[in-house]
Amino acid sequence: MSEENMISNDEGNTQKNEGVVEKVIKIFEKGWNKQVILYGPPGTSKTYSATIIAARFLAGSDRWDEEKQLEENSYKLAKRLLNDNNIKARYKIVQFHPSYSYEDFVRGITVKPAKRNNGITYVTESKIFEKFCKQAQSNKIQKYVLIIDEINRAPLASVLGELIYGLEYRESSIATPYAINGKQEFSIPDNLYIIGTMNTADRSIGSIDYAVRRRFAFVQVKSDGEKIRDSWNHIGKLVKKLYDALIENGIFREEYLEDKDMNVDDIKIGHTYFLGRKDAEGEENEETERGYLKYRFQYQIKPIYEEYIKDGIIKSDGRSEMNKIINETPDFKFLKC
Repeated sequence: MSEENMISNDEGNTQKNEGVVEKVIKIFEKGWNKQVILYGPPGTSKTYSATIIAARFLAGSDRWDEEKQLEENSYKLAKRLLNDNNIKARYKIVQFHPSYSYEDFVRGITVKPAKRNNGITYVTESKIFEKFCKQAQSNKIQKYVLIIDEINRAPLASVLGELIYGLEYRESSIATPYAINGKQEFSIPDNLYIIGTMNTADRSIGSIDYAVRRRFAFVQVKSDGEKIRDSWNHIGKLVKKLYDALIENGIFREEYLEDKDMNVDDIKIGHTYFLGRKDAEGEENEETERGYLKYRFQYQIKPIYEEYIKDGIIKSDGRSEMNKIINETPDFKFLKC
């Protein structure tokens, strides 16, 4: 992938002081690209970040800053703004999956009951993306944002089809395989912005078609352990210690990597698996928080790591290291079944 399309969170990066949200907002506002993919392993808040980006970009910096003084939680503010009557029509989210197709996303043939003879008829219709494009075209003074969650789970080149050209050459007519009212062409408007999210544990960036990659900017989203401690009322320090022992220094070392096409940052479990419920209703004491942490470890963290081993991504030696950390660290022994 060309360097101009890659924006990392690494320490050596020239934009290291900017958060993911700020990076994407800057890309959009500077006009560098109108489609961005947030990529990273599971649990790194990619969809969370995409939602905040959409709300902040559509609301505008002045309104966002003003509203932020009343609501400190960026995600809660984003959800509220995206339900605002002046914004919600300009925002859409769709999730891709392995069976998703061009006919689901752009244009396709729909079977409908015929008006006569109780038969059926075949009608070519605009699908999610073209419908949203038409909305944006009808209101060119406003910005529109489409989030495509899990964008790499679908066969992207075939889902996008000729849109690959249209993403780069906005407002240019694109001929589609299906005609509606005798017209095969449509175009992607200048005021439509796309944010994709990509789980690198499912499929690496390298598996995406080069023609598709060239049209997107890729912004890396890494795990952020600093967010963990403040999400718990009583055991934040303990959970951060567990996160550091397992994730940062333990079971995701290079020596445990079986699949050499992956790198550790592609699969390292994110911080959201270690977040508490500080704002949960009801009284959270240390005992209930320990119970919740044990639940997360036994039923979320361990199973995903076992899947990595089963899928040939991580060596079974990593399991032994996990058990050693839990069994030999007094603070963590309560996590055992």
